[in-house]
Amino acid sequence: MLAKASALAVLLAVAVASSAAASVRVAAPTYPCFWKSGYAVDSQQEIRFTFALKQRNLDQLAEIALAVSDPTSSKYGQYLTTEQIADLTAPRPEHMAAVIQWLEANKVAFSVRLHNVEVICTVAQAEALLDTTFALAKSEKYGQSKIHAGAYTLPAEIADAVETVFGLHGLPIPPRESVRSVGDVVAVTPAVIAQSYNVSGATVNRNGSNIQAVAEFQAQYMNKNDLVSFFKAEVPKAQTGDDQVAKFVGSPYVEGSSVEAALDIQFIMGVADGVATQFWEFPNNDFCNDLNVYTTELLTTADVPLVNSISYGWQGDLDQLSCQDKDLQAVDSNWAKLAAKGISVLISSGDSGSGFTEPQCDPSKPGEKGVEVTKGELQTTENAEAYECCAMAQQTGAPGWTWYPPSNAVQAKMAAPAPRALGFTDADYHCEVTEDAKYFKSRDVYILNGDVSVSGGKVKVHCPNGTIADTYIDFGAEYSGAGDEKLRNFTMSARAGLLKHAKFGGTALYLDGETTPLELRFTDPYTQELKAVFASGPNPPPPPPQGTCKIYKTVTATANVSSSIISGGSAVLPPSQLPTLFPSWPASSPWVTAVGATRFVGEAGSEQMASDQFGSGGGFSFRFSNANATWQQKVVAAYVAQGRSLANFPPANSFPATGRATPDVSGLGEGYQVYVNGEVEPVGGTSASCPMFAALISLINEERLAAGKPQMGYLNPFLYQNSDAFTDIVKGTNAIGRGGEQLKYGFAAAEGWDAATGLGTPIFSKLLPAAMAAARDL
Repeated sequence: MLAKASALAVLLAVAVASSAAASVRVAAPTYPCFWKSGYAVDSQQEIRFTFALKQRNLDQLAEIALAVSDPTSSKYGQYLTTEQIADLTAPRPEHMAAVIQWLEANKVAFSVRLHNVEVICTVAQAEALLDTTFALAKSEKYGQSKIHAGAYTLPAEIADAVETVFGLHGLPIPPRESVRSVGDVVAVTPAVIAQSYNVSGATVNRNGSNIQAVAEFQAQYMNKNDLVSFFKAEVPKAQTGDDQVAKFVGSPYVEGSSVEAALDIQFIMGVADGVATQFWEFPNNDFCNDLNVYTTELLTTADVPLVNSISYGWQGDLDQLSCQDKDLQAVDSNWAKLAAKGISVLISSGDSGSGFTEPQCDPSKPGEKGVEVTKGELQTTENAEAYECCAMAQQTGAPGWTWYPPSNAVQAKMAAPAPRALGFTDADYHCEVTEDAKYFKSRDVYILNGDVSVSGGKVKVHCPNGTIADTYIDFGAEYSGAGDEKLRNFTMSARAGLLKHAKFGGTALYLDGETTPLELRFTDPYTQELKAVFASGPNPPPPPPQGTCKIYKTVTATANVSSSIISGGSAVLPPSQLPTLFPSWPASSPWVTAVGATRFVGEAGSEQMASDQFGSGGGFSFRFSNANATWQQKVVAAYVAQGRSLANFPPANSFPATGRATPDVSGLGEGYQVYVNGEVEPVGGTSASCPMFAALISLINEERLAAGKPQMGYLNPFLYQNSDAFTDIVKGTNAIGRGGEQLKYGFAAAEGWDAATGLGTPIFSKLLPAAMAAARDL
């Protein structure tokens, strides 16, 4: 709901103190090499972004969250309400007033929830508001796109008030396939889980207040029919209605066939049969922004789920998603608020094991030393990006490389806006070639000018980049193809631009979309992989030229380099650079419970070990220290001390030994029998163990609520105080990648807590009485 002046009168009445604050210019991020930006966007397209304002008393919030979650504290179970949390952490009134006044003065719509101010406006309005330009970034590798801002300015009147801005720079998580269990694996069902973990003694009150939920973040949709089939086959004692989702949040029900969504909803409901379950759905927009929206919604919804299972995360460098430290801190403050509110959040610890990554060279950070080379040249590549040059040198094992951008004069000429097309069948078009850089430069711009009648016609073609000389496309008469397709045959003269081939031909397809109404499909043998899509709208500027990369066999001398590689200069690959091991985020937040994965060593009910069809995600966070996770400090230190003697243990300084360590717990993660499109698929991953473990917590909540006691809330202090309620896993390692490949380094299972399986797998017959003994009456 849009903020009303009357509703915020008390804020607007606060005098805004005079300040000498200056405006803040926020730099545009450098996107990964598999993302390309610069594509035009409609200036009237609606966009949303959120100002997260600076909050107060976050240290006090953390103290409260720990106290109400610690069974040894006198405040255990005395959770705060959302109103109490808001009063404690609300931004300074003058900060909120300044942001609201600024937005109202600029006549843009907005809404306020907690410390977030969400803006809804057009691209043109946002560009004027933030002194920026928007473009569309695309990842052909992953089939994703995202509208994003360039560098932007926070004006002086609000710069002091804003902690970070969500929705301007972030990227979505790359799509992933669910982990399929292959070979001879034990079939895991709710019955197998109940038998393996001694699940009994909990009675579900179907009319009670207990609610659980799964959250989906990649436009993953469940199928109601598959859920019904799953219950019919695997939960035969279910009552009428147990196979129905209680509520869809964030997005209305969309019938889908996602394996991930099916796995999550089927097993959280199947293990905790009868507990009211919600399905929370968020678009694949940008991950940090989605998490901020999700956690804010959890904090403000009336019927909040007491237990929440999340099977999504990023086990890699968060800079690749443009998630900055301030973004993480803002989201993490919401996790802490949920802990203070008594909400359990369980998150998959990742499926890429230790997250081992080979040493990476960063072309934007050459360090103090560069390289000066005069001989031994291995390779020279024109039109290469700095990152590509760096990567090529590393792949060949070369000790040195240099990269130089084109001259400033060339850059200025190429950065000039391309002329606007004059018209083609009453529309403006530009073309960006999507494949086959042999003949056309990647992202070349081609401007079409002319009219085509039903019987055909010639259209002029101009390429500002000069890849080909001005030419024309000759369109034939329109004819009907399959379905409603309207087609024309065409030929394109290449003239002198392409030396070997004078003409290209193929089929032109008229599309329904407003932004891509024309597609050229080349059919000649030498261009059959080429597809050009013409888009309507203003022509973007040609892409800037790339630089010259030289890779060397030997390094003959070194020299200081004062400028960034991106601006020109040289660099050397450090010969002894350490690898990096990435835990999954947000599972590595200290305010959530990270769930790893195991498998049976033999038949169902036998001993378990760390999963090996994929790696059970685990490790140590660079972003959060275990000073924020005091409940695990001793057991983690003990593991690190013995770790040096374990196989494949990472070298010193390749991970932060005092970082927040994951996973916290584990559970079966291979062979889950999931119903998808009416068929049964064996599926695995920590995205299997997580909803299963969450369901066990929901069953414990049933007993606590029935006894007049508070829900479990933030779990970690309780879990680590009751390690005897877990079966210690001592076999296996997470030196295993997502596809089952062996990694050079990883963390082995060991006695006590370990970074592959955490405390181990649950013994429900011990967890339940421990939880009941810890709880105080409401």
